[in-house]
Amino acid sequence: MNHPNDPVEQLVGLLSRLPGYGRRSARRAVLKMLQDPQRLMLPLADGLRIAAEAVRPCEVCGNLDTASPCHVCRDPHRERGLVCVVEGVADLWALERAGAHRGLYHVLGGVLSPLGGVGPEDLRIQPLVRRVAEEGIREVILALPATVEGATTGHYLHDRLHDLPVQVTRLAQGVPMGGALDVLDDGTLAAALRALGARVEQAGPGAWRVAGRGVGGLAEPAEVLEMGGSGSAAALFCGMLAGHPVFAVLAGDAALRRHPMGRVTGPLAACGARFTGCGGEFLPLAVEGARLALPAEHRLPVASATVKSALLLAGLCARGVTRVEEPGPSPDHTENLLRHFGARLRIMPEGAGWDGARVTELDGQPELVAAPVSVPGDPSLAGFPLVAALLVPGSRLTVRGVGLNLLRNGLLATLREMGGELAVTGERIEAGEAVGDVTATHSALRGVDVPAGRLRGTKGALPLLAVAAAFATGTSRIRGVGAESGGLAAVMALLAANGVAAEAEEGDLIIRRDGAPVPGGGSMAAGADSCSVMSALVLGLAAEKPVTVEDGACAGVVFPDFAGLMDRVAGGGAITSA
Repeated sequence: MNHPNDPVEQLVGLLSRLPGYGRRSARRAVLKMLQDPQRLMLPLADGLRIAAEAVRPCEVCGNLDTASPCHVCRDPHRERGLVCVVEGVADLWALERAGAHRGLYHVLGGVLSPLGGVGPEDLRIQPLVRRVAEEGIREVILALPATVEGATTGHYLHDRLHDLPVQVTRLAQGVPMGGALDVLDDGTLAAALRALGARVEQAGPGAWRVAGRGVGGLAEPAEVLEMGGSGSAAALFCGMLAGHPVFAVLAGDAALRRHPMGRVTGPLAACGARFTGCGGEFLPLAVEGARLALPAEHRLPVASATVKSALLLAGLCARGVTRVEEPGPSPDHTENLLRHFGARLRIMPEGAGWDGARVTELDGQPELVAAPVSVPGDPSLAGFPLVAALLVPGSRLTVRGVGLNLLRNGLLATLREMGGELAVTGERIEAGEAVGDVTATHSALRGVDVPAGRLRGTKGALPLLAVAAAFATGTSRIRGVGAESGGLAAVMALLAANGVAAEAEEGDLIIRRDGAPVPGGGSMAAGADSCSVMSALVLGLAAEKPVTVEDGACAGVVFPDFAGLMDRVAGGGAITSA
């Protein structure tokens, strides 16, 4: 063991202060540099010294650059009436890497945190107010973390800017993986599509413009395609690449690298593509697309929208008919979207409900035509505020633009059977999808028998439906949910912690209630999945005693600002930091 004053130990100690470095990783880095000081250590030391002397904060936006104002603020091509407010410089750089914003920026230097002792005077809020008042800024976009602190900061900024002639909006999409802009999902997706030759640019918050390459026209990427943490994106890219004579490598974050891809790559191999993964089926994954894509017939052992979509994307490039048979229906968003672009598909039986086999046939090599797409609201996520409105007396709430796809509305259909007053207005078709505005009014619910498969395609609906059943009168049996990889046990634990007895019987969840109030008062430890956390918060809004969630911010993984939104519609003070 070296002495603490040893220069090696001092260097290890300095490096271990950096994000992502513990003492072990810092020691490995130091050893690597010591083994080649001329090529690694001395140039690094020179680079650090030069950067320390040259880099400074931008006096206008707070960015770090070698000049002040920084290169972004000096850029004459920037839209100067549009300012994106971010927590830190890392977020600004993430947005720039993604090409997701063509206006200016303002770095706050943190977010409000009463528990952490961070107040408005500790952040660059007053300079923002001054910029808005003096520089003719017409819109401020809040791109803050999907956390309680981020939501609090957003509310405060909205109030501070309320009296100025400026529109305040929020970043609408792109932070589903943990709520941090460093894993900006739509930015990562845009970068991957650009690497394949598509032209992708952001047309505004939550809006993108894509110029495609045509069927069979993808270019071979010169760089690794990053998938972030999305297994669905990785599967769809496998499908796209399988039909093209290109070589590509897919990579992802630590969680995605543990996600097996065999159930997708196995069927895709029938199209003529080859896949080489770490450990056989894990990312990083090398994809060698087919030189001549082959039409194939696939019989899936279980219904899967993800696998089916990957096979259909590969089938676009094949001359002939690609046929996918499933033992039961799965969400058909891909089929609807392909039809919207002009592809020829046949689905048998057309319009099937939740039961029965389903066959999809695609005619290959179609001439697809670009068309506008409006992505409907996720009915599973819309269910959380809608169920809260059904349970809390005196409530009436409307969620606009909800997807009403037959194969995704099992939750809403079940709530109606339970006596929930759900009214749909403004029904329309957008990009091949049924869409409408759903209004929920407080209702007395009754127990029902939910058939197996009803919740297929509605990820995360089980804990929310169980919460609704806890407030219903009578027996509710949710059939066929025992195979949900531990989900049943987690739901039973959530109910038990709040005074509601439930039992499992041959894979069914049974909840018997006599109309008595739900006691509440339970707590949920950190580490629970996002949908369980949101379900617990909904339960707490209607129970006799409040529910405590140790990691409520994780709801922002799938529903940014969920806690803040629910607190606002509840009138304020309903959901607070413990």
